[in-house]
Amino acid sequence: AEQLVSLLLVGTNCSAAVLADRGFDAPTLLAFLNYLLLAIVYTSWVACHPPPPPLPEEGLEEREHGARTLLPCGPRISFLLFALVDVQANFLIVKAYQYTSLTSVTLLDAFTIPTVVVLSTVFLGVRFQRLHV
Repeated sequence: AEQLVSLLLVGTNCSAAVLADRGFDAPTLLAFLNYLLLAIVYTSWVACHPPPPPLPEEGLEEREHGARTLLPCGPRISFLLFALVDVQANFLIVKAYQYTSLTSVTLLDAFTIPTVVVLSTVFLGVRFQRLHV
């Protein structure tokens, strides 16, 4: 499913670049299409696959109390804030196609992966293995 999402994102990025070259200025619509494609792919994925088995009861309290969030407002609000940041970042990527080429935007977009790895290590304390990198 992840490869299909990547393929769809490449398609939307290429179409956004072509539309920006032709003077079409609707970055919000194009960002919405990205999220619509994600919703279609992952909703169909969840509908076709059974849910994972439930967690064992023992040790569940430790996981709930030991969970760390970046923001002190709780995990739900944190996810909401991160989702808003993601939407704005996606909007800005689509908007960037109006001012530069597809190659430079793709390179900047690809730079986010090592940036997230570094920020996750520094601020969240995540430890990555070689397999992750």
